[in-house]
Amino acid sequence: MEQKIIKRGYNFTEELLSEWEKFHFPSKDYSPSAGGAFLIWMALPPDIREKAKHAAHNPNMKKSIAKMREVLTISLSSELVRVLLAQLPEDQQKSLILGAKQAKEKLSR
Repeated sequence: MEQKIIKRGYNFTEELLSEWEKFHFPSKDYSPSAGGAFLIWMALPPDIREKAKHAAHNPNMKKSIAKMREVLTISLSSELVRVLLAQLPEDQQKSLILGAKQAKEKLSR
């Protein structure tokens, strides 16, 4: 079954489009990548989407890309830790959390 293709226009900053063109070279059909970006966007938590919205309007795209890479890395790492912790027995979870809190207290002194 053939899908209906809908064309739409979007307003982006010159800096964002310029960086996208460098990234996307040599193809000029951005549709597959934009479709993938839309899917990833919809899968992101709301707080990360808000950060990305603000970063997209920063004139320094290299800095914005680095910041969003950091935000995503922290988010994915935190989720991985939560998943791994959930797989441990409860007594080990409590022990690890207590150890992390104690380490944090030592660092803040």
